[in-house]
Amino acid sequence: MSTVDAARGGASLAGKRMGRDTIATAAILVVAVGALIVMPFFLTDFLQLLMTKFLVIAIYGMGYNLVYGYTGMLSLGHGAFFGIGAYTAGLLTLHTHITSFWVALPVAILAAAGLAAIFSVFFLRVSGTYFLLITFGFGQLMFALTWSIRWFNKSGMQGISDIKFPTVGASGFTWNHLSFYFLTLGFFVGCYFLINAIVNSPYGHALVGVRENEGRMKALGYNVWAYRYTVLVISAAFCGLAGLLFVYNGSFVYPNHIGFDYSWIPMLVVILGGAGTKLGPIVGAGIVVWLEYFISLLTPQRWPLVLGVLFITVIMYFRGGVVAHVSRLMHKAGESA
Repeated sequence: MSTVDAARGGASLAGKRMGRDTIATAAILVVAVGALIVMPFFLTDFLQLLMTKFLVIAIYGMGYNLVYGYTGMLSLGHGAFFGIGAYTAGLLTLHTHITSFWVALPVAILAAAGLAAIFSVFFLRVSGTYFLLITFGFGQLMFALTWSIRWFNKSGMQGISDIKFPTVGASGFTWNHLSFYFLTLGFFVGCYFLINAIVNSPYGHALVGVRENEGRMKALGYNVWAYRYTVLVISAAFCGLAGLLFVYNGSFVYPNHIGFDYSWIPMLVVILGGAGTKLGPIVGAGIVVWLEYFISLLTPQRWPLVLGVLFITVIMYFRGGVVAHVSRLMHKAGESA
């Protein structure tokens, strides 16, 4: 067999494998979306709340994945963007009595993106460990402000509680846990495809280039600072949306939602599921939310210990996260078949 024939044969085999992978991925997505549509009808109100929380944390993780998974910046301040989205609904209800979802939605997204646009100028003056530390300090600063300033808290308590479902301007329409779940599912699907479009665009490929070799990207004429800055703002917008949906689902927001307590969650979700993968944040969100629920049924005080053991196990034995590990196994199975 000539070298050309061998090359053509290899290309044909690679094309078939890629085709099988594409079909398998599409099938998984169809089954997953079908399950997400059907399952809530058979669940209690509490489990519907948990399903909605899973979707919210998945959106949060997908937004964070743009920064860490595709650009390589490890942040501990994204809780501030998540929290400002959550506080938007609470503050609008508390101080202006505005309950319209169509007002709260753009305000939450713009507030989170605006906060990132201002502070990312300072974040990007450093890199590596110092970037991690400055974002951590930013999150704690925002926590301290919301804790101490009375305007962010309902009279007599820390935070804002009793936040009702928003109004949508449709006469006769009333919210329940199931209808809000489907609203969140719609945003989840929209965010998934929007983030995929970003990742698969030339802009997304440039982000990966920045992650892999910053020096080469600069030599090729790319403005590395601008790519990092814009992805932080875009990521914050998704996190703000997640925060808004979170507060309507849970009906309360506390200063803890804006500080470290909720800044480590997307990092954990992305690392467990697989940084820089499309399904990683979704799988990671499922692991965290449902593991917390099932372990808490058995031993409420020990669930963080179980999560810590799982995290260490994934770091040691599932390099790249669960999705990347499963993908490698599938490729090996396909090669042997």
